[in-house]
Amino acid sequence: MVPDKPTRQNTSEILRTRLRTPFTLPDPSIPGGVLPFLEDGYIPTEAGFTKPVCRDCHACIPLRLPLADFVPDGEFRKTAAHNDMLKQAVFDGLPRFDHNGRDPFSRLYTVFQNAVHEQGYAAHRSGAYFNYLSGYVGTDPFYITLRDAEGGLRGVVIAHGYETAAYGTQFFYDPALRQQGIGQALVLRLIAHLQEHTDMKYLYFGFWTNKPGPLSWKSKFLPMEFYLNGEWVRVDSRAGVRALRDPRFPAQPAARVS
Repeated sequence: MVPDKPTRQNTSEILRTRLRTPFTLPDPSIPGGVLPFLEDGYIPTEAGFTKPVCRDCHACIPLRLPLADFVPDGEFRKTAAHNDMLKQAVFDGLPRFDHNGRDPFSRLYTVFQNAVHEQGYAAHRSGAYFNYLSGYVGTDPFYITLRDAEGGLRGVVIAHGYETAAYGTQFFYDPALRQQGIGQALVLRLIAHLQEHTDMKYLYFGFWTNKPGPLSWKSKFLPMEFYLNGEWVRVDSRAGVRALRDPRFPAQPAARVS
């Protein structure tokens, strides 16, 4: 059982909800002392493991992909083919960066943030972000890079390993390749690597929201397990995903991860 911890309040415009969020810091020296937090619906951060526990609200739903059961459908195979020319490499640890944001990873992350999320994202904040990822407790981080024929860095996906599972932490990419679905391709490359080169059972995707929003793309990867009422519930179809949507919001197709 995961112990109860004090809570703190913050507000998330992206998730359209007010989060009541507990943090707890497990002891990684205890065998099996970290993975149960993922299994109990928490997500890792530098501050410890956390999950929203808003009273009478189930908007933010943890989800995980059973790796042994995932097979890319036609849409995924088409996306993979569009990005097949990008050369993949896998590295242990986290991307190398400098605190001034002048390294290739920080530059690409800055361009991505400015194009996708907010204008005026400062390059030095990218270095701070990568430093933040190094604080995840009890993990073995690794990352996958995609480069073009000239060696230019075009996409990165970062994950943290936890014994028999991985947590998909972050992806970022060259916005010029967005229309060919490079974001989706990065996730597919991560899944394929875990399936082919590890014994991990699950890839945890963090939170999904049952309200249409920027996290909707995650539910396109099926079968998926959703953490509902204290247990993992498997969903095999788009119809099953639609059934989880908040009835107060109109059903919308999942946004393309690009």
